[in-house]
Amino acid sequence: MIYRVLLGLFIFFVTICTLVFVNKPVDNSVDKSIVLPPKVAETQNNDSQNLQAKAPIIESVFDTASSAKKTVEAPDIAPLFDILADSEPDSDEVPAKSKDKATKSKGHGQIAIVIDDLGYSKYTRDIIDMDQNVTAAFLPDAPHVTEYMQRAADKGHEIIIHMPMEAGHFDKEEKSILKIGMSKDEVYERLDAAFEKVPLAIGINNHTGSKYTSDYEALRPVMFYLRAHDKFMLDSRTIASSKVPDAAEDLGVPYLVRHVFIDHFDDDKEIDEALSNVERIARENGFVIA
Repeated sequence: MIYRVLLGLFIFFVTICTLVFVNKPVDNSVDKSIVLPPKVAETQNNDSQNLQAKAPIIESVFDTASSAKKTVEAPDIAPLFDILADSEPDSDEVPAKSKDKATKSKGHGQIAIVIDDLGYSKYTRDIIDMDQNVTAAFLPDAPHVTEYMQRAADKGHEIIIHMPMEAGHFDKEEKSILKIGMSKDEVYERLDAAFEKVPLAIGINNHTGSKYTSDYEALRPVMFYLRAHDKFMLDSRTIASSKVPDAAEDLGVPYLVRHVFIDHFDDDKEIDEALSNVERIARENGFVIA
């Protein structure tokens, strides 16, 4: 099935509209009730500019002062996260977060493809060896994950961690899973272990996690960790009530939200419809994460 998906991805010929995320002022103060472990605390003590809060928006908000990194004429199915480094404004004045600032270029758009479950999937090596660059999301407990990560990086793919989080409808105990009720130290330790196995990761997205991502308080130590380590989170949006955007914005963590699951169903017709939806959103919205 995955070959069907990958084949479908390459039929799109949509030109890109460069996306630059805008920021909003947030409270940068660290919750005094949370004592950070050594790795986090050490980073917190660095120059405060390294932890400048930035909460990129979701959906269709754009900054019209776009980066020159990409040209608008070039067709692109590209990883999304390379633009996060350019998302902060040059001046201290933060532009207002408003959908009125959206730049929707009809017929133009960027498609960002995130491939989940890498490491355990039998297609891991095939995906890594693709010429088209994608964002590779590796499960941290997978065998040989560090070796696969390095191979993917050598091929030019961007790396994130597909972090296991507690689901709402089934119990699947994985070594690295984050669960509601864990202490902040347990959360930090599991994130530390995951990034030690996948050290080139620039952020995380959630593997399952419908229960965990619906709990604002459970997400707080995750967001403190990500902010302290200059990482971001992609909300896989396994549930509509996800609190990832709220927690990320409140604690100044860059975040993104997936729009479409391409292969949620192992059915050719469903996949074709999902691909059509990807193209439509890219054209209407300027970008899509799938």
